[in-house]
Amino acid sequence: MLKLFKLSFSLLCTLLCVVLLFGVMVLPSFAATDSLGEGTLVSLATVKQSELSAETLQEEVTKAQEEATEAAQSSIDPEAIAAVEETKKAIVAIDKGKFQDAIQALELATGKLDILLARNPKLAFIPLSSMVEVIDVAPQDKQSLKIFLDRLQSAINIEDYPAAREILDNLISEVRTKTVNVPLASYTEAMKDAARLLDNKQPEVAKALLQTALSTLVITETNRPIPIINAQTELIGAIALAQTDKENAIKLMENARQDLQLAKDLGYAKGDLKYVELDKIIASIEKKIRINADVASAFGELQDELTNFLGRVSA
Repeated sequence: MLKLFKLSFSLLCTLLCVVLLFGVMVLPSFAATDSLGEGTLVSLATVKQSELSAETLQEEVTKAQEEATEAAQSSIDPEAIAAVEETKKAIVAIDKGKFQDAIQALELATGKLDILLARNPKLAFIPLSSMVEVIDVAPQDKQSLKIFLDRLQSAINIEDYPAAREILDNLISEVRTKTVNVPLASYTEAMKDAARLLDNKQPEVAKALLQTALSTLVITETNRPIPIINAQTELIGAIALAQTDKENAIKLMENARQDLQLAKDLGYAKGDLKYVELDKIIASIEKKIRINADVASAFGELQDELTNFLGRVSA
């Protein structure tokens, strides 16, 4: 899922200062991966209970957070950072009356942006900085979730949107990546226009244009739903137990089905028909386990389907 926001100038400056010092920010969980490797399979091979421990589930969420952080770090473009820094230098130079220094800074910024345009001619946004956080505050049981959803609908019905937003804030269970982006085409034009204004002896207008450009950097969000990550982990546990403890393997699969339903109820790709398909595959595997049929290929198919689904939901 993707959301877009605008930053205020003061908030942007604060965030950029932190990011330039530390790079990608990783925030701790507010409470309790899109891929599970061989190490995970080994670690879950000794599962002897129908429910994985909270610690085991949290470990996989932490892995997802680390993967998201690595992906965010690799997407950040140093040319974009340099262009924004030169923009800020130009504003400072204008304040000091050093208009030629400001023009030189804008020329450097424009050069950086031209490099980005040549490298990524079809991209609308270039990542500048990122922040990764785990937010897991959604209710886990159906009754509590229903209470929240009923209150949400009531708030929307009476157009009490502040109350609705507050309720929505309590229906989040995800690894969230928030990225500040340079809107490539419009930002480049703003740098060129500001330089022309300085040439025409209009420094205050140029400064206002640069401040506007900085305040209209765009924030995007991507989210990895934790219930789907948990479902993956539980299915790995079920694979480990399928041949030796079919009762608990089936219970783990039921837990995975419940987590997928929770993800759907929380609105993560709620209308996606893949939820129905995954539920049918799990039900089919459960039947095969009960009659001691071979489930290796079916488990492999399920894992592939779930991994692809998580990747699509998180895009």
